[in-house]
Amino acid sequence: MSSSIKSLASEFTAAALWAKRLTEQYPADAWSIRPNSGWAATDCLAHLNLTAEAFWPVLEQARQAAQSMPAAGQPFRLRLMERLLLWFLEPPYRQTVKTPPAFQPAVQPLEEVLAQFQDHSARLAAFALSLDGLAIDRPQVVSPFNARVRYSLWAGLRIMAAHHRRHLWQAERTLARAAGLST
Repeated sequence: MSSSIKSLASEFTAAALWAKRLTEQYPADAWSIRPNSGWAATDCLAHLNLTAEAFWPVLEQARQAAQSMPAAGQPFRLRLMERLLLWFLEPPYRQTVKTPPAFQPAVQPLEEVLAQFQDHSARLAAFALSLDGLAIDRPQVVSPFNARVRYSLWAGLRIMAAHHRRHLWQAERTLARAAGLST
Protein backbone atom coordinates (compact mmCIF):
# COMPACT_ATOMS: atom_id res chain seq x y z
CA MET A 1 0.00 0.00 0.00
CA SER A 2 1.39 3.39 -0.96
CA SER A 3 2.25 5.83 1.80
CA SER A 4 0.27 8.57 -0.01
CA ILE A 5 -2.91 6.51 0.13
CA LYS A 6 -2.37 5.50 3.78
CA SER A 7 -1.73 9.12 4.71
CA LEU A 8 -4.89 10.27 2.93
CA ALA A 9 -7.01 7.64 4.67
CA SER A 10 -5.52 8.61 8.03
CA GLU A 11 -6.62 12.23 7.48
CA PHE A 12 -10.27 11.14 7.46
CA THR A 13 -9.72 8.90 10.48
CA ALA A 14 -8.07 11.81 12.29
CA ALA A 15 -11.06 14.04 11.48
CA ALA A 16 -13.42 11.51 13.06
CA LEU A 17 -11.22 11.34 16.16
CA TRP A 18 -11.06 15.14 16.36
CA ALA A 19 -14.86 15.39 16.30
CA LYS A 20 -15.16 12.66 18.94
CA ARG A 21 -12.62 14.43 21.16
CA LEU A 22 -14.61 17.67 20.88
CA THR A 23 -17.79 15.91 22.04
CA GLU A 24 -15.89 14.63 25.07
CA GLN A 25 -14.28 17.99 25.79
CA TYR A 26 -17.32 20.30 25.48
CA PRO A 27 -20.84 19.99 26.90
CA ALA A 28 -23.68 19.14 24.53
CA ASP A 29 -25.44 22.50 25.04
CA ALA A 30 -22.34 24.37 23.75
CA TRP A 31 -22.68 22.63 20.38
CA SER A 32 -25.88 24.52 19.47
CA ILE A 33 -24.71 28.05 20.36
CA ARG A 34 -24.41 30.27 17.28
CA PRO A 35 -21.87 33.08 17.66
CA ASN A 36 -22.79 36.39 16.02
CA SER A 37 -25.24 34.75 13.59
CA GLY A 38 -22.54 32.30 12.51
CA TRP A 39 -22.65 28.54 12.54
CA ALA A 40 -22.90 26.48 15.69
CA ALA A 41 -20.49 23.59 16.06
CA THR A 42 -23.24 21.12 15.06
CA ASP A 43 -23.76 23.18 11.90
CA CYS A 44 -20.11 22.67 10.97
CA LEU A 45 -20.46 18.88 11.15
CA ALA A 46 -23.85 18.95 9.40
CA HIS A 47 -22.27 20.95 6.57
CA LEU A 48 -19.48 18.37 6.25
CA ASN A 49 -22.14 15.64 6.10
CA LEU A 50 -23.97 17.44 3.29
CA THR A 51 -20.70 17.86 1.45
CA ALA A 52 -19.79 14.18 1.77
CA GLU A 53 -23.23 13.14 0.54
CA ALA A 54 -22.87 15.37 -2.52
CA PHE A 55 -19.37 14.08 -3.23
CA TRP A 56 -20.14 10.31 -3.11
CA PRO A 57 -21.52 10.03 -6.66
CA VAL A 58 -18.65 12.00 -8.24
CA LEU A 59 -16.05 10.08 -6.23
CA GLU A 60 -17.50 6.74 -7.32
CA GLN A 61 -17.62 7.87 -10.95
CA ALA A 62 -13.98 8.97 -10.78
CA ARG A 63 -12.95 5.68 -9.16
CA GLN A 64 -14.59 3.77 -12.02
CA ALA A 65 -12.70 5.93 -14.52
CA ALA A 66 -9.42 5.34 -12.65
CA GLN A 67 -9.95 1.58 -12.76
CA SER A 68 -9.89 1.68 -16.56
CA MET A 69 -6.64 3.66 -16.72
CA PRO A 70 -3.06 2.37 -16.59
CA ALA A 71 -1.64 1.92 -13.09
CA ALA A 72 -0.62 5.08 -11.33
CA GLY A 73 2.90 6.27 -10.76
CA GLN A 74 3.96 7.94 -7.55
CA PRO A 75 4.02 10.56 -6.25
CA PHE A 76 0.67 12.04 -7.28
CA ARG A 77 0.95 15.60 -8.54
CA LEU A 78 -1.36 18.54 -7.92
CA ARG A 79 -1.96 21.26 -10.47
CA LEU A 80 -1.50 24.89 -9.43
CA MET A 81 -5.24 25.56 -8.95
CA GLU A 82 -5.57 22.40 -6.86
CA ARG A 83 -2.69 23.49 -4.62
CA LEU A 84 -4.22 26.96 -4.26
CA LEU A 85 -7.59 25.54 -3.29
CA LEU A 86 -5.95 23.32 -0.69
CA TRP A 87 -4.01 26.25 0.72
CA PHE A 88 -7.20 28.32 0.87
CA LEU A 89 -9.16 25.61 2.71
CA GLU A 90 -6.61 24.75 5.38
CA PRO A 91 -7.18 26.37 8.76
CA PRO A 92 -6.81 28.98 9.99
CA TYR A 93 -9.15 30.86 7.70
CA ARG A 94 -7.73 33.28 5.24
CA GLN A 95 -11.19 34.28 4.09
CA THR A 96 -14.74 33.07 4.55
CA VAL A 97 -16.91 32.07 1.61
CA LYS A 98 -20.69 32.18 1.28
CA THR A 99 -21.96 28.60 1.34
CA PRO A 100 -24.41 27.70 -1.45
CA PRO A 101 -27.96 27.01 -0.20
CA ALA A 102 -27.71 23.26 -0.92
CA PHE A 103 -24.86 23.03 1.59
CA GLN A 104 -26.39 25.21 4.33
CA PRO A 105 -26.86 23.00 7.39
CA ALA A 106 -30.23 22.43 9.01
CA VAL A 107 -30.61 22.23 12.78
CA GLN A 108 -30.09 18.62 13.88
CA PRO A 109 -29.38 16.88 17.19
CA LEU A 110 -25.67 16.53 17.99
CA GLU A 111 -25.85 12.74 18.35
CA GLU A 112 -27.34 12.36 14.86
CA VAL A 113 -24.90 14.77 13.22
CA LEU A 114 -21.91 13.16 14.94
CA ALA A 115 -22.99 9.63 13.98
CA GLN A 116 -23.37 10.69 10.34
CA PHE A 117 -20.00 12.43 10.40
CA GLN A 118 -18.30 9.39 11.90
CA ASP A 119 -19.89 7.18 9.23
CA HIS A 120 -18.85 9.48 6.36
CA SER A 121 -15.31 9.75 7.74
CA ALA A 122 -14.96 5.97 8.01
CA ARG A 123 -16.35 5.52 4.49
CA LEU A 124 -13.97 8.15 3.11
CA ALA A 125 -10.99 6.48 4.78
CA ALA A 126 -12.03 3.09 3.37
CA PHE A 127 -12.65 4.66 -0.04
CA ALA A 128 -9.17 6.18 -0.04
CA LEU A 129 -7.63 2.81 0.81
CA SER A 130 -9.57 1.21 -2.05
CA LEU A 131 -7.75 3.48 -4.51
CA ASP A 132 -4.30 1.99 -3.97
CA GLY A 133 -2.61 1.33 -7.30
CA LEU A 134 -5.14 3.30 -9.34
CA ALA A 135 -4.42 6.35 -11.49
CA ILE A 136 -6.26 8.70 -9.14
CA ASP A 137 -4.39 11.78 -10.31
CA ARG A 138 -5.92 11.42 -13.80
CA PRO A 139 -9.74 11.18 -13.66
CA GLN A 140 -11.43 14.51 -13.13
CA VAL A 141 -14.03 15.27 -10.46
CA VAL A 142 -16.57 18.03 -11.00
CA SER A 143 -17.01 19.99 -7.80
CA PRO A 144 -20.50 19.68 -6.30
CA PHE A 145 -20.07 23.29 -5.14
CA ASN A 146 -19.36 24.74 -8.57
CA ALA A 147 -19.74 22.83 -11.85
CA ARG A 148 -17.05 24.98 -13.47
CA VAL A 149 -14.42 23.72 -11.01
CA ARG A 150 -12.71 20.41 -11.78
CA TYR A 151 -9.85 18.62 -10.11
CA SER A 152 -8.34 15.16 -10.05
CA LEU A 153 -9.77 12.45 -7.81
CA TRP A 154 -6.56 12.68 -5.76
CA ALA A 155 -6.97 16.44 -5.36
CA GLY A 156 -10.69 16.07 -4.63
CA LEU A 157 -10.02 13.79 -1.69
CA ARG A 158 -7.23 16.02 -0.42
CA ILE A 159 -9.61 18.99 -0.72
CA MET A 160 -12.28 17.11 1.23
CA ALA A 161 -9.79 16.31 4.00
CA ALA A 162 -8.74 19.98 4.17
CA HIS A 163 -12.41 21.00 4.19
CA HIS A 164 -12.94 18.67 7.18
CA ARG A 165 -10.05 20.30 9.04
CA ARG A 166 -11.35 23.79 8.20
CA HIS A 167 -14.77 23.16 9.71
CA LEU A 168 -13.53 21.12 12.66
CA TRP A 169 -11.21 24.02 13.45
CA GLN A 170 -14.21 26.38 13.15
CA ALA A 171 -16.29 24.10 15.39
CA GLU A 172 -13.55 23.95 18.01
CA ARG A 173 -13.20 27.73 18.11
CA THR A 174 -16.99 28.12 18.36
CA LEU A 175 -17.16 25.59 21.18
CA ALA A 176 -14.33 27.28 23.06
CA ARG A 177 -16.10 30.63 22.82
CA ALA A 178 -19.40 29.05 23.85
CA ALA A 179 -17.72 27.48 26.87
CA GLY A 180 -16.18 30.82 27.80
CA LEU A 181 -12.63 29.80 26.99
CA SER A 182 -10.11 31.82 25.02
CA THR A 183 -8.68 30.38 21.80
